[in-house]
Amino acid sequence: MTYASTVAADSPIAHFRLGEPSGTTCSPVSGTAVGTYQNTPTLGVTGLIAGDADTSVTFASASDEYVSIATMPAGSTSGATIEAWVKPGTLTTDDFSVVGKWGAQGVEHHLLRYYEAGASSFWRWGAYDGTARDVNITHQLTSGTTYHVVGVHDYSAETFKLYINGSQQGTTQDLSAWSAMSAIAYEAVSSIAAFQSGTQLWNGTIDEVAFYSTALSSTRVAAHYAAGTASGPTWTTPADTVSMSTTPELKFNSPASAAKQHFYLQLDTANTFDTGNLRTYNSSTTQTNWDYWDGAAWTAMPSDGLPIAKSGNEIRYTVSSALSSSTWYRRVRAGTLI
Repeated sequence: MTYASTVAADSPIAHFRLGEPSGTTCSPVSGTAVGTYQNTPTLGVTGLIAGDADTSVTFASASDEYVSIATMPAGSTSGATIEAWVKPGTLTTDDFSVVGKWGAQGVEHHLLRYYEAGASSFWRWGAYDGTARDVNITHQLTSGTTYHVVGVHDYSAETFKLYINGSQQGTTQDLSAWSAMSAIAYEAVSSIAAFQSGTQLWNGTIDEVAFYSTALSSTRVAAHYAAGTASGPTWTTPADTVSMSTTPELKFNSPASAAKQHFYLQLDTANTFDTGNLRTYNSSTTQTNWDYWDGAAWTAMPSDGLPIAKSGNEIRYTVSSALSSSTWYRRVRAGTLI
């Protein structure tokens, strides 16, 4: 499963891949919100998702570069989540907003930002409903390093949580004492790489910004991080093409992952995988033909996916019957089970 499909499974109200090669329009792959690139940030930069050709955008704070989003789709009263992948450039002592003003302009909003102050640097995830409700999590960024950051606001549980690289940072913030806080409105101006024009501008690269009208669970956050960082499975046998006139065992090594994984094997008589006789085998639905080496013996693939502890060990799919064409191309992908 690709990173984009992993995100789509959680129904974001807007998902901006930031993959435009040129122009000023920033279009979502889900949702109806459309953004506009301001002051010519650098488009077409190498993306921050492992194994994904989709590009990202680098913003220069000195040039007031950001994305303005005129109207965000309506949310819900259950929660809010903001997610992004970032790679900071030079960070001087200041606030740097990844996403800001997700709510009525000048009134209510959510804000995901980072404050650089050397040893006392921290992430800020918060909301404003007439009073600032910031949660600060100590965490220092390194320029040129990629991070996955997610802020979660659960309205029902009355909590804030902040996740960095798939894991919750600090403690859950109890909001019950802030009795005045209510569900934040969503149909309003938002910004990527800024709080607003000329304010708290991000300096560096941003990729895969997603807005949700729900509070993502820790399991789903970990799944998103795993999908965005997993290196591809490595083939061990057979060679690049294989004869299917027999019933071979197709083997590969599992990539490292922060979550359990399933595997998607594709076979085709054409190496483009869009013509010929394409067949896809999914380990979550074709259990009887999948097993893995657990260090001592071949063991059936569990229904909930290969355990994390087995990453790097060999996985096998056995072709159950000879296929009509003698030569097939093959590839395999790893993904988390939805």
